[in-house]
Amino acid sequence: MMTDASLQTTFLAPTGWPDRWLADAAVRRGLPGADRLSEHESLPTAWEALVAAGATEDAILALACAVSATKAAELSTVGVQQSALLDQAIAERHGVVPVRADGTTLVVATANPLSETLEGDLAFATRRRVHIVTASPSDVEAAMRRCYGAALPFVEPSSAPRTLRKEHDDDVDAPSAIAQLIDALIQQALRDGASDLHFEPKEEGLLVRFRVDGSLYEVRRVPAEQSSQVVRRIKVLAGMDIADTMRPQDGRLAVQFEGR
Repeated sequence: MMTDASLQTTFLAPTGWPDRWLADAAVRRGLPGADRLSEHESLPTAWEALVAAGATEDAILALACAVSATKAAELSTVGVQQSALLDQAIAERHGVVPVRADGTTLVVATANPLSETLEGDLAFATRRRVHIVTASPSDVEAAMRRCYGAALPFVEPSSAPRTLRKEHDDDVDAPSAIAQLIDALIQQALRDGASDLHFEPKEEGLLVRFRVDGSLYEVRRVPAEQSSQVVRRIKVLAGMDIADTMRPQDGRLAVQFEGR
């Protein structure tokens, strides 16, 4: 009978796998397919390598939950309503999808629950306690698509402020694309050297203007049916009260742009 120690020496997981611990656990416990992991070292994660080697998703999930002391995620209800809980850039960077908020606790699903920096980074970024649940990479990816939708292309910055590209009555495909729209506008504003970014409600929609060299230039109009979603998203990012629509509020947010 092979011991855990002898099993562990049969395969050395690639150091590039972010979930190397999963491969090590699979080998130690003799998970079906673990003896063929060396054939799939080119895959990006140990989870995917185990699937390619013949292990079932259910078996891998059970192992991951047992080793990490987490519960399996229920992602069937995750959709666009969760997009306001976590910025898409942060979710993609850490490979997580927001599941729900329980008071001051944010529940997120990931295929790598033993990531050393995950919980601390998310707690710092969201100012919430973070509770981690586990799901397969494919389930996390599918839930992220439902949550955030397909990314809108960035609006190309112009070579001169007075010829900023303007897109009248630009239709945002779905509410899930609001986050991408705002990210694109902020990045365009930074590239074009704007000092201010204005969102002005009009009867026909939301007028978006940049202030460049002291003058305001129109760059986009968002249809009226998406106006409230844009405003709500900005309030969420800036830490303002989304329920208070009658009083002016101050908020603050930070973005990373070209490494700064």
